[in-house]
Amino acid sequence: MCWSNAVIEHVGSRNDQLYYLMEIKRVSYRAFLTTPNKYFPIEVHTRTPFLHFLPKDLFDRYLCLIAKKWATGSYMNLLGKTDLCNLLELAKIEQYMIHENRLFGFTLDFVVMF
Repeated sequence: MCWSNAVIEHVGSRNDQLYYLMEIKRVSYRAFLTTPNKYFPIEVHTRTPFLHFLPKDLFDRYLCLIAKKWATGSYMNLLGKTDLCNLLELAKIEQYMIHENRLFGFTLDFVVMF
């Protein structure tokens, strides 16, 4: 069994995220993973409201200005539900469930089980 708590958004590009899922599928008969929702109004790693909706290079510049350079570059590639479903499909993971944890009516994060 694989347990991955808020890791997939830190493994790199979409191709890296796909490879990560394929490796989980290869080595584990069951998996449980979580990831924050890209569309939650507050970016949970930096606690910055709304600005993570900007293009990545602008958001990265902002993070540098507020001394959070650690969160820039390939450190964080957030996923929405559609992104997550597309990656699962590309990884040929067909039987899965996605639970949405909500806060104040907004989806805070996703829990994926397969």
